[in-house]
Amino acid sequence: MDKEDEPKEESFAAFLKTGGFPALPHFDQDLDVIYQYIGSLYNTILLKDVVKRNNLRNVALLENIVFLELRRRGYTVHIGKLDTLEIDFIATRANEKIYLQVAYLLASEETIQREFKPLLQIQDNYPKYVLSMDTLFGNDYEGIQRLNLIDFLLQKPNQEAL
Repeated sequence: MDKEDEPKEESFAAFLKTGGFPALPHFDQDLDVIYQYIGSLYNTILLKDVVKRNNLRNVALLENIVFLELRRRGYTVHIGKLDTLEIDFIATRANEKIYLQVAYLLASEETIQREFKPLLQIQDNYPKYVLSMDTLFGNDYEGIQRLNLIDFLLQKPNQEAL
């Protein structure tokens, strides 16, 4: 049955479930792909229109975005403490565990030390990441992966580094 032949109640129910974005008909009604697309739109719009345009430097806005994205990806998320050091997120899913720090910019040595030090102190072999708005930096700092926050948010499920 073509979209045009679908009863209006079913069409409306689909609209309520996934919204009315123009690209949605191209996703063959795969809800996982549709929700990933909608989430990416939301995160991109939020980051570009709110964070960049208003030159926000409050990392908590950014931490909330990462928290929500981790939850959307199916992780259970906790805040960690290691002696006097704080770990922004410890995320677990099935047999996976990851540690994440979130920083607006890694522009000073002080910020780099503050964000990487807690992760360097963790003595297990689970992946560790620092997410920031920086675009010019290497991908690795003593075994800790550095990722651009926007790139992290736009990862497709089969591309997830996390």
